[in-house]
Amino acid sequence: MTKTIGLPVGSGLTFNTTLGILSGSPSQADVNASQLDLTLQVDDGKGGAGSFPFSVPVLNYQSIIEQPLPTDAAFVNTNFSLNLLQYFQARMGRVLAINVTGLPTSFSFNPTTSVISGIPTTQDLQATQPIPVLIQVSDGVSQIKRTWLLTIVQPNNPPVASSIPPAEATAGIFFLRDIRPYFRDPDNDTLVYSMAGLARCFRVVLLWCCVVRNA
Repeated sequence: MTKTIGLPVGSGLTFNTTLGILSGSPSQADVNASQLDLTLQVDDGKGGAGSFPFSVPVLNYQSIIEQPLPTDAAFVNTNFSLNLLQYFQARMGRVLAINVTGLPTSFSFNPTTSVISGIPTTQDLQATQPIPVLIQVSDGVSQIKRTWLLTIVQPNNPPVASSIPPAEATAGIFFLRDIRPYFRDPDNDTLVYSMAGLARCFRVVLLWCCVVRNA
């Protein structure tokens, strides 16, 4: 009895015609095919023959386990740290080799600890955001390449107020107090003012709280 089977060129599988065993490790050619549509031909040597089609799905086994990379922004003048081993892991006890390129000059990558770190500067804001960073990960068997989008932003600082001297208002006399000179925004943002606790006779027109007393 003879058994033959049609495997694609470059396949990592082999077929033993004596034992009738299909075995081996699928190659990239097998992975590209996604599914092997094969035909088993059997001949008993006495004129009896038959063809039997069957299929073998081929999955792309990835030996590196990965999680989505974070999208958090890095703030100017603030320490930033990202441990890539939290997002890439090797199967079967293999050791990962990670390479990172495309980082701004204020950042660095430690290949021993697999940590990206740095303190962004205002100069980094001049780069087109987000900044594409190439991460290559290999375990000696498989290799993957991922683009991590690094966004650097200026943190928003709250308004700062200087000491506002107390003010008095006399009943029946129009009162006006401009409080804008006592406030500033470190980021030069436009400030919007509001006020609570005013007497019913007052309207908010950038007024400071005051004490109303009869003349």
